[in-house]
Amino acid sequence: MKPMKSRIILMFAVLTGLCSCQVAELSSGRHDVGDVAFSIDDAREFFEADYSAFRTKAQDNALPSRFSPGDYTPMWEDAEYSVSGSCAAYDVAVLPERSLVAIRSEFGMNGARAERLRVYQKLVVMKNTASGVMGSYILSLIPDVGSDDRRIPQRFLSRGADKGGFSGIAVYTSSSSGSLHSVQQFKDGVKVRGVNLDNDKGSRLVRCRKAMSILSGIVILSKKCVTTKAGEDMWDDWYDDGWDYGDT
Repeated sequence: MKPMKSRIILMFAVLTGLCSCQVAELSSGRHDVGDVAFSIDDAREFFEADYSAFRTKAQDNALPSRFSPGDYTPMWEDAEYSVSGSCAAYDVAVLPERSLVAIRSEFGMNGARAERLRVYQKLVVMKNTASGVMGSYILSLIPDVGSDDRRIPQRFLSRGADKGGFSGIAVYTSSSSGSLHSVQQFKDGVKVRGVNLDNDKGSRLVRCRKAMSILSGIVILSKKCVTTKAGEDMWDDWYDDGWDYGDT
């Protein structure tokens, strides 16, 4: 295991591969799957075309995102649909090749405290039905120390106020390139701060610094995993020593 300094540098490196994918901010409420303006077939077709197009153009030596689940299979039959006005999204559970954990450090009057926490991931496909603009992302949910709950990915919806009381950080990365799209921090289901790195307003440097501030004190680890559809055995060995810090 290499020094903590190199791991922190790796976290900052996540912010260097920003893409130019422009997607309007969307909002939501929980609804049945199958809206006429944005069907599950529309979401699946867009995701598969976007992912395939990127893989065709991608360089073999492209640096993978620290939040990458590796190869993954979307579970379209379990998609959660949310909408408000002209904005809609599908949250889709995935079977990942790699499982992630986060080492989170907190500092208080009694000194430093660090904890290893699960990182919950799913695919999110968004659409502004008024403009037709779409985007697909991997959503990584990193709970706060002391607030881990296996029901987080089921309770948290990407759009609107239905966050299931989540406290922690939500990271959206491109489902194709892995580049960072946005970082949001929540407390008891309420967003307390956030930044959209694809927003063309203001300085990109300022946006990057804000993202680094939200992600400070976090180290991401990953390892290959064996999962079931229910994800029941996904974390059985998450305390062993086989985690990849990405130092090589």
